[in-house]
Amino acid sequence: MKEKRNDAELKNRKTKRNYDYERRVSDIYFDLFFVFVAAGTFLWVIMHSIFDACIDSWKADPALNNFRYMWNILMYVIPYTLWAFAVDFLSYTSGTL
Repeated sequence: MKEKRNDAELKNRKTKRNYDYERRVSDIYFDLFFVFVAAGTFLWVIMHSIFDACIDSWKADPALNNFRYMWNILMYVIPYTLWAFAVDFLSYTSGTL
């Protein structure tokens, strides 16, 4: 009889330990979600501000056309990549993957 009780206690301890581990991991992913959303939004604002401030001088100098095109692409690609990482971390948090 004592063995069955110990098995039940062991099972309860394992279940609690697994739950605590999953909760810690979920909290870490949720924190990373907010970090990547904030980083993407911050870079979106900063890169667009720089682009708006410098576009006139870039248009005036034909040698800077390649830089202008590269900046135009990067100011969208980098924030969208960070937001995609954020969505991925959020999906791990909710346990859908």
